[in-house]
Amino acid sequence: MNKYGYVLKKNMEKKEIKRYRRDELYLMTIYQLKEICRREKLIHGITNPMDKEELIQVILRYRGAEEYYLIKEASEEGEETLAKLWNKIILTKRQNPGLECRSKIILWERRAVGFYDGLTIPYREELAGTNALVVADDGTLCTILNIETKGDNRKALYLTKEAKITCREAGVKNYSLYCMNRHNSEILYRLYYGLRQAMPEHMEVYQLPLLALEVRKPISLSTPLAVDFGSSNTTAGVYLDQLYFESAGLQDGTYGLQKNAVNYARFYDVLNKNRETALFPSVVSVLSADAQNPQFVFGYEAIRLANSSYIDEGFCLFYDIKRWIGDYERQEEITDSKGKRGFVKRKDILKAYLSYIITGAEDRFKCEVKSVHISCPVKQKEKFQLFFQEILPQYTLENQVMLDEGVSVLYSTI
Repeated sequence: MNKYGYVLKKNMEKKEIKRYRRDELYLMTIYQLKEICRREKLIHGITNPMDKEELIQVILRYRGAEEYYLIKEASEEGEETLAKLWNKIILTKRQNPGLECRSKIILWERRAVGFYDGLTIPYREELAGTNALVVADDGTLCTILNIETKGDNRKALYLTKEAKITCREAGVKNYSLYCMNRHNSEILYRLYYGLRQAMPEHMEVYQLPLLALEVRKPISLSTPLAVDFGSSNTTAGVYLDQLYFESAGLQDGTYGLQKNAVNYARFYDVLNKNRETALFPSVVSVLSADAQNPQFVFGYEAIRLANSSYIDEGFCLFYDIKRWIGDYERQEEITDSKGKRGFVKRKDILKAYLSYIITGAEDRFKCEVKSVHISCPVKQKEKFQLFFQEILPQYTLENQVMLDEGVSVLYSTI
């Protein structure tokens, strides 16, 4: 209060501290890393000469964003290790009356669980970005789930699973979902991938009882999957009839699927808070330029990777890949974020992209796609047919009534 009796207002809000993630820092140059140290007043990174790895460690130590250690890549050895050690540990079960999960969980063999599956638990900050285990009363480890946030949603956390993570039912039909904080979740991650040998003697967990766990086999899709491979975006959809819902054992509206209607594969726009959309950008980025096993990312994730990259030269981001079909045997030079270079045929990149789209549709509809219809330009119909047959030999291609792109656009407009 000043001499006139007025209360002086002070800005009590603290300046928000910027946090940096490890994957973002690896895309930066040494100069840019040093600029971060200077801007954030990290003395160790300014005064001492350091290489790139040391600078990253300094930034992560003082300004690092919290890392999520999620089990997404399958490992048979890791699963066996985790199953053996889990039954030896002494669990301290924490009580939280508001934390509950739906009584029955349905999983599908070789199919991912996404946000659209709607498996949720109430939001708890300490559980966001952790691993969860479904364990039967006889000690059988049934599956490993990830607990993730969807955009800015702070009302619920979503249970997700990668397609390659195995799931199984147990002889004893009593199951529990075990959730834990990030520290204990990281321990499970390191045990699973062989980065740690010893399991702690005690672990605090939340135990959420489940009345049932059902593991189903994907159904064989009787109708063709229609793929509209566009220059800017790609869409995949299928007509789901009564037979589909009876074969899958689903009700109308389950997973947001509508009976006797065209349903579209849903993708997540990571640039816009994981918004669900049927439009998937026809964009490819290079994750690894390894000569034996090049790796790519597609669509929104490819754009996000490019936007977060600080490498000005050589970073590969391919747009308008549909035009490649005119000369699909040609090789493209690729460069990854580490500066490694290589050459890959265009048709191999296109095959990886279209396979990603089809797999996304299979995860969405919990099915196995047998036949595919892909629209094409009327003047290049034969060339497109030959190309799709060459890169997708495992699918029956609908070429008898192959729809022209112009006709499909006209029909959509009408």
